[in-house]
Amino acid sequence: MAMTYRSYDYQLGMEISSPLAGYIYKRMVQCWTQASKNNPYTFKLISFLEKSPRGLTARMSENLRAIRTALDVLIKRDVIETYGGSKILQGKQKVINAEYTLYPTPTRE
Repeated sequence: MAMTYRSYDYQLGMEISSPLAGYIYKRMVQCWTQASKNNPYTFKLISFLEKSPRGLTARMSENLRAIRTALDVLIKRDVIETYGGSKILQGKQKVINAEYTLYPTPTRE
């Protein structure tokens, strides 16, 4: 409606082997219209995985590993340059959520 969009590279989308990485790429294309180093894409782990086809598992360590693996695939496919993550803790050690920040490669800005 507002004519703000990014083009989806269909060939790249089909080359991404990880279903979760492919979903992240699609979400980035839909939501991250002003991609730049000054405007990173951020998301919270639980809300993102609940909406994804993968879903959320009971063990937080599995969820964290799945996201890290998917983001590493996106780095290898030159979709993102780097990412940062911070765990949200309950008490001193229990991880209850995480927040990720993605930065585009210069070719995807």
